[in-house]
Amino acid sequence: SSTGYAVGFDHGALDQGMGTFEFFCLNVGPTAGLEAHSASMRLEGDVYQARLDTVNGRGLDMALLLAQGVCSVRGVSISSGDIGVLRDKTLPDGPDPIKPLLARVIRGLPVNSGIDTIAMNGVDISYQERSTKSRGYAWIPFSGVNATIIGARNRSVGTARLTIDAKCLAFESAPVELAFNSVITDTTDHFDVSARIGSLPFSELNRATGPLANIKATEGVMDSLVFHMHADDRSGYGTVRMTYDGLKLENGWRRNSDMMLDVKTALLNTLVRDQNRQKGGVTSPAKYALTRLRNRSFFNYLWSGLREGVKAALLPETVSGQEQ
Repeated sequence: SSTGYAVGFDHGALDQGMGTFEFFCLNVGPTAGLEAHSASMRLEGDVYQARLDTVNGRGLDMALLLAQGVCSVRGVSISSGDIGVLRDKTLPDGPDPIKPLLARVIRGLPVNSGIDTIAMNGVDISYQERSTKSRGYAWIPFSGVNATIIGARNRSVGTARLTIDAKCLAFESAPVELAFNSVITDTTDHFDVSARIGSLPFSELNRATGPLANIKATEGVMDSLVFHMHADDRSGYGTVRMTYDGLKLENGWRRNSDMMLDVKTALLNTLVRDQNRQKGGVTSPAKYALTRLRNRSFFNYLWSGLREGVKAALLPETVSGQEQ
């Protein structure tokens, strides 16, 4: 198409009487691939791609669809596949429209349309972003995502909620649990997110933070991270509680020997404790706050909150409050 995107599937089936449908090997994305399509863009923007092995639906109200154009489905199951999102921040800013958060997306659907329950099983999701061409793309992978999404329907009920419960592995080894909650009719698009991440070497996080930040870890292990975020369409705040051991940081993106970078690194490591574990106690959570970049995706919003929370947990306020 003129957008550079294509949609296709190997084969599918629809049973109007039973209200069921299924698609196999469903593909949605740019025909040239994520990076190639992004390279062809004049202005900064998100690029999406999805390959889903099996999509099954039940409870499709065909009469309502044909009579009023309202798509109402009781349940959809997605089994295995991968979803990718990429953003190249080195491109010029453009007049991007505001990217709606999840509640606003659902409110934009025709009344009574949507899906009551979505089950996702074994789907890999990744986010890539770069802010400097020489550093390449940050890569944030989540593998084997199993998730249940309830209430993705535009109803006039004031208490109607959208909830998401998900489990997966981050960076192929760290267990992650996430819970999302939002009232669909709340026009501020307020949502709450809680997440817990298990043990992970800090060196793995460099794949996400290294290309985007001016500080990266050279040693250490994160034992656990607990993340909370309360946000709306304009701004967010929350806490991050981390326990870690043996942390060593490096300041600067070095290519050759640089004495000033060595001095900055030495100063940085005098400010940051190499461990944050208390026997018989719980470490204090670090607080963070951020303003939403409204022309960017919901996933970017979550990543920005996590990034700011980790900076607040690791670095003194005088350092973490600066752009790294």
